[in-house]
Parts: sequence; structure tokens; C-alpha cells
Amino acid sequence: MKTRLVFVENQIDGERLTPVRLRVAHRIHERLLGLFNKKALVDADALLLEPCNSVHTVGMPTDLDIAFLDAQGLVLKSLRNVPPRQLASCREAHSTVERFSKPNETWLKTGQRVVSISIGSPACHQ
Repeated sequence: MKTRLVFVENQIDGERLTPVRLRVAHRIHERLLGLFNKKALVDADALLLEPCNSVHTVGMPTDLDIAFLDAQGLVLKSLRNVPPRQLASCREAHSTVERFSKPNETWLKTGQRVVSISIGSPACHQ
């Protein structure tokens, strides 16, 4: 899996928020494992499943924060604290970002855009 440094932009005023490090899961086995993979969040804040428009939390040890993005990175749907044994989907989504819930930290909101995807230094490629 590769790590990408991305920025989140507020669509209303174009304000850029804090950079976020995403691990990218492109391969089918990486997407199927998702956060079950113990290495999924090594050096990353969240996991980007691409392509993906549906996830489950069956077997997860804790709640998840989930955001569904279109092909241009627009957040179509954002969910916080999704408990274990749930299914979440967004038919129009191209990809999904997920992380273990962090109630005291901000999360992607509907209408924001994940932009300026830039592959970092060679050390980011894993």
C-alpha cells in the first residue's frame, strides 16, 4: 500500500484544512481486509479504499468514521462513530475513507473535497 498526503478543502470558501496522510488500498485483497490489516494505518491517519462504495464494520473492535467520495474527491456522505456489525454505502461513491473513530478529532464533512493528492517522498511508498 502507498501513503498519500492529501488536503481537505471546504467547498464554500476554498479554505484548506490540515493535511491528512492516507494509506491507499487499490488491490482487492487490501480493500477486502481494510482496517483488519494491522499495517493499514502505519504512518497514516486513515485508509482510502479505491474503488469502493460500500463497507461493513463486522468484526471491528471499535466504531469507525467513514466518508464516501466521488471521483473528484468530493465528500458525498460522512458518518461518525459507526458501531460494529453495520453496513454503510453510497451508490454514487467512487472511493471510501475510513479510520477508527476519534471523537475528539475533526472528520471529513459532506461538501468538503479531498484535494491536492500528492505522492510524498520515496519514503512514503510502501
